Amino acid sequence: MKYAAAIHELFMDMAHKISEGLGLKNVSFEGWPRQFRFNKYNFTPETIGSTGVPSHIDTYFLTILQDDENVSGLEVMNKSGQFVVVESWPNSLVVNVGDVTKLLPMMINYNPPLKQ
Repeated sequence: MKYAAAIHELFMDMAHKISEGLGLKNVSFEGWPRQFRFNKYNFTPETIGSTGVPSHIDTYFLTILQDDENVSGLEVMNKSGQFVVVESWPNSLVVNVGDVTKLLPMMINYNPPLKQ
């Protein structure tokens, strides 16, 4: 559970930094839905290229990935529609900003405060 708590702390820190970078002040991310998931793939020479997560977009706010330095597999689509491999550094995490982040300023600016 220490790992999950550390990842949660990283998520909160990154979320606040992103909101500050967008010029949003005092945004609370407490109560936002979160999902903690492990995916482990046991690759063999026969399964490389056929096992893993299918092509998708990350609709979440942030995705924090720990890549395996022995089995590279994380790819992202560039602006021309081609998949490129994400080269990870040993003992590091990859933070992917999801598509919902594009809506964050609009969600906060157009969300009127609740009446007391």
